[in-house]
Amino acid sequence: MSLPRFDLEMHQVVPPFVEAVLREEESDDLAAMLVPNRNVDLAYRLFGYVPLYFLLGGHLRCEAFAMPRMGQHQETGEVRVEIVWARDQDELQRRVFQSDAFFTITLRQYRRKWRVQDINPAPADALVTLRQAREKLKEMDEQSGYWLPYNLLAGNLQAEQRGTEQLDEVESLFVPYMQEVGFGLWELTSALRLWRDFKKKANPSYRKPGVYAAAIEYAMVLFGFYEGSQAEIGEAYGVSGGTVGAKFQEIERTLNLYQYDERYSQMEDPSAPLRALWKQVGVKGPPKMRLGGSRRGGWGFDL
Repeated sequence: MSLPRFDLEMHQVVPPFVEAVLREEESDDLAAMLVPNRNVDLAYRLFGYVPLYFLLGGHLRCEAFAMPRMGQHQETGEVRVEIVWARDQDELQRRVFQSDAFFTITLRQYRRKWRVQDINPAPADALVTLRQAREKLKEMDEQSGYWLPYNLLAGNLQAEQRGTEQLDEVESLFVPYMQEVGFGLWELTSALRLWRDFKKKANPSYRKPGVYAAAIEYAMVLFGFYEGSQAEIGEAYGVSGGTVGAKFQEIERTLNLYQYDERYSQMEDPSAPLRALWKQVGVKGPPKMRLGGSRRGGWGFDL
């Protein structure tokens, strides 16, 4: 019985990627292994190898890992590869794999090469969400293999900017501001993509970069269901709440943003199973929920 082709290819791609991260240094070779402009790539360009190191379990300082499971999505072609670190040995000197040492790498083809798109500190069939990471941290022991990566995802730990990425004047404002108030790693990279997508499409002009920096943070506040008014956020950037609202609406209209927008939101959509069912049976279903929902006078889910 032969193995699927992607199985053989993953054994050629994943180990070199893991080894490149564990070398604890930035390199062009490592950058070439990432899907451009996705969360992992942006995190690497902003913060260097450090976030990838924690998300992969490098902090466990294990000498060996296995790849027990992998699978390919039939529609998207993406492949999930589960790795598990050997954290101990039994009395017969056999490797012991523990439940807090499973990590998942998601890859897809980019320009005919398999590249890393996502890293999740959890087993392949139970990927951890931002909401789950924050909930689990409330009762998690600091000795757990997931304590450091979960805190990074949750925003309790912030990586130092040490990458090669050049930020524009708007990004140079909202990235450190959002780090200071505790946004998570993928929320930061999503905010970057949100601004860059808008900038590419609208080519905005401005005298004060704070007006758009505040609007980007406000959008991420709405995506995360966090507290924070336009006036409060505007004050941090030295602009009025009314200006924040106007610029946010410009971004919202240009990119057609909605709650649980999979392009930028890190929150799981509670209606996703129903929407998948409606799609399967050919039913259009209700429109997407307005960003901010009932907070802005629209329809919303009771979370």
